[in-house]
Amino acid sequence: MKLEQFERRARALLAPHRDLLERLADHLLAHRDLDETALAPWLSDLAAGAAPAAPS
Repeated sequence: MKLEQFERRARALLAPHRDLLERLADHLLAHRDLDETALAPWLSDLAAGAAPAAPS
């Protein structure tokens, strides 16, 4: 596969979760640390295809 194909695939995988990823990035900028327990609520619904609400 060409690099462009990989890029399109990555965008297709990430695009549906952009809002979640941006909120997670903001959270990480504010808190600078996130262990497995704190990350779990962010990722809990990804396997089901839903974007979970940001934990407080």
